Amino acid sequence: MQFSQDSMQQKFFIRSFENNVLKVNNDSHETSLLISHDTLTPWDKKQLSDLTEQDFRALSELKVEVILLGTGEKQQFLPFEQQKILLMKGIGIEAMSTHAACKTYNILVAEGRKVAALLLIQ
Repeated sequence: MQFSQDSMQQKFFIRSFENNVLKVNNDSHETSLLISHDTLTPWDKKQLSDLTEQDFRALSELKVEVILLGTGEKQQFLPFEQQKILLMKGIGIEAMSTHAACKTYNILVAEGRKVAALLLIQ
């Protein structure tokens, strides 16, 4: 599915997500990614159950308002103990399907929000 047009302020824009392939700008990625308006980092975890406390501590160091967690084909909910690590740093976390996280990421970045998305690709 193709997503909306990019904004000039964005360095990274999610063009599409189909068949477990993310197209960011003009590059295709078949691995999980951590993405913000100016950062794109491969992530070695594929599903929510793979994420550790150490992963959430690393995410808590990001300078963002909210992290969108794309949990794969279906929405899965994050255990409170993992959410708490981010909430204690003043960072919101929203778990949703990876497809929904891609669309929401583009919208929030276009609005100028400080957002990151951890997109899990299985």
